[in-house]
Amino acid sequence: MHVLPIQESIERQLGGGKWTEQTALNISAGAEAYLAIGTQYNTVQLYSSQDFYLKFDVIANASQINISNSQIYRANTTHKESVPYDLGMSGASTGAVLHVKQVDTLPSITVRVTLR
Repeated sequence: MHVLPIQESIERQLGGGKWTEQTALNISAGAEAYLAIGTQYNTVQLYSSQDFYLKFDVIANASQINISNSQIYRANTTHKESVPYDLGMSGASTGAVLHVKQVDTLPSITVRVTLR
């Protein structure tokens, strides 16, 4: 079991740190994209004009989302999610990895990502 120092624990609870814009994830023809978040971020904010699936894990390749199980995030809404802390501490070289996949097979969609 990993125990956080008090200051780091409070920072995580209060959402300490600055927001950092990431390169937008472009997804085409029903494909999947991913972003290695690592261990330094604890919150992700996402926006897209199209519905998309979202999944966190530690595998840095683009075939991780199971559309039968992954959660759908609705279009035109800013979504704020906590990065699962245990993924970053799992010993994987990537830390946490964010996966997104478009729900509809449109020509392409863009998911904007900001991390804190």
